[in-house]
Amino acid sequence: MPVCKEMAIDLQKTQPFNYVLLQAISELLQKGSVFEDGIKLPPHRISSVLRYHLQATEYKMMLAVEPTFKLPLSQPVSVSVLVGRKDSNKVACIIHKAMFDYIDRSSYRAMAFDAIDISPMYRFLPNIRGWISLLFMEGGDECEIDVFGIQMDFNDVANSKDEVLWLLDMLDWK
Repeated sequence: MPVCKEMAIDLQKTQPFNYVLLQAISELLQKGSVFEDGIKLPPHRISSVLRYHLQATEYKMMLAVEPTFKLPLSQPVSVSVLVGRKDSNKVACIIHKAMFDYIDRSSYRAMAFDAIDISPMYRFLPNIRGWISLLFMEGGDECEIDVFGIQMDFNDVANSKDEVLWLLDMLDWK
């Protein structure tokens, strides 16, 4: 089964783009940071609810963001996620311009989702959602969130690393 070579995440505000955000994520991915099952050393300033979520047993692909970044909530933010194959030069879109329109302050997550593009070879599959969440710290003001991590999952259908790799293999690679 092919393994993903690289992943690109693009977060954009509808107003003039805040390059600090994209630069922080790009630097993490260029340094070889990868989505892992959980965040091994979460910051001290996270809520007990989010700490419990991070320690839960279901498989979650997470990326720690260091340094953290602040994101104003006054402007809509969209996200796109592309993934590249290790065995070819093909790429696939997992999430395309999904809006972080659900901010759950009780679980300290801003969430967005999109139906992933499955290859036409698998027409029998229903719409499968790819979820991406910005994990943010407790405290701060109501106007912005302090993001320390990014989570991506396909909990509707893939709850283990093998299931996620199987699902990624079924994407519409171009």
